[in-house]
Amino acid sequence: MRFSRRNVTALAGTFLASTAIRAKAQAQSGSPNQNESSRFRIGVNLHLDRFPPSAAFFQLAHLKAAGVQSVRGLDAALAHVLPGPGKWQFAKSDRDLKFMETLGITPYGSLGYGVAWASSRDSNRLQNPGSWSKFPPDDLALWAEYVTRTVSRYRERVKCWSPWNEPDSFGFFIPLQGAGGERNPADVTARRASYLELQKATYRAAKAADSNVTVLSGGFAMGGDYDRGFLPWLITNGLMDYCDVLEIHTYWSVKNLEDVLGHAQELMRKVGANRPIWVTEFGIALKDANDPPSIGMVEHQHVANMAPKALATALALGVERFYWYQGYTEASAPVPLDHSEYSLSVTDGPTPAFWSFSTAARLLRNASYIGPARFQIQRGMAKGYTFSSNEGQLVILWAVSPDTLDNKPAAAQGILDWGGQRISMQLSERPIILVA
Repeated sequence: MRFSRRNVTALAGTFLASTAIRAKAQAQSGSPNQNESSRFRIGVNLHLDRFPPSAAFFQLAHLKAAGVQSVRGLDAALAHVLPGPGKWQFAKSDRDLKFMETLGITPYGSLGYGVAWASSRDSNRLQNPGSWSKFPPDDLALWAEYVTRTVSRYRERVKCWSPWNEPDSFGFFIPLQGAGGERNPADVTARRASYLELQKATYRAAKAADSNVTVLSGGFAMGGDYDRGFLPWLITNGLMDYCDVLEIHTYWSVKNLEDVLGHAQELMRKVGANRPIWVTEFGIALKDANDPPSIGMVEHQHVANMAPKALATALALGVERFYWYQGYTEASAPVPLDHSEYSLSVTDGPTPAFWSFSTAARLLRNASYIGPARFQIQRGMAKGYTFSSNEGQLVILWAVSPDTLDNKPAAAQGILDWGGQRISMQLSERPIILVA
């Protein structure tokens, strides 16, 4: 909810009321395995398949110490599982799943992308047939067999699967050259329809293999060079009948997180379909002196400030699972702290954001949203939420800059009514967490 200097006084008694209404509506969504899925779960993204066994195990153990419950890093890509016709193999995913199970970490299973040999549209089909492909197989029966074999192999061990990463991005699914309106509308519509057919095939095959499995919608990018009509078109044309969870990605700021979640919830409401939402990628890049300026790039302290705010906001808005992108560097070569990019931890140790993320994750995992913080604003702009956690009742508060950006100084003053006390507080952009 936005505040202006003119309406701060009037809004003090109903702070974040609209957020509370949206969160309540989302909490009423239906989902399979409701008791399990309704708990707020916190995870990270890891590229485990790019590392040798000892390094992969280290990363998982390191992030578990940060309070992580789930890892989006069980990669069973078609190119890994079927690098050539009839050559079924699961060595990479077997290894990584074993590590997760050893450490008690809940796996998120990734299907897709495609494999070059199976698509006549992929230019690598002859030169590098076993490579990853951004095109689905020409024959969706092959895709369905792949889903059946994979889900059956890990039946009851892996309880959720996502069919594709960011299919709404023009670069990740049936790539289309051009920018925005320059692309052929017929090609754009055909691309949407192709993904919907892939989603249907995934859902049917997965449910036949394991009726209790949770099938995600595919992680929609919702940013960058993406098809803005992709998700609306899919939802209008029946996507909700072929997924148990709507899966989205969003980056850069807490405000962007709020906007994207609100947009996704509104799209579902328009067709009368409620599904839980998982945010399976959220993050922000560290500013690097060696790189040109880029949207959303900030300093270490800004990332550290953002992590607790993003976790609290996601929980307050009804998100069931939240995965930070990313837990550890994806580069196999050594990476120092000042080149950490999106990572919570790099080769020479944790970033400042690792510690703020860890604190918030341990307090908020499995927590329940109670409502807006009872904070009477006297000066500036602020946000605050109250939760029930394993530690007791928890409140998180922070000041918001006039432009709502997370990389700007902010200040606010007010009275917190909490725990039977009226507490005078000065807030900044650095979030404050209290537990009683």
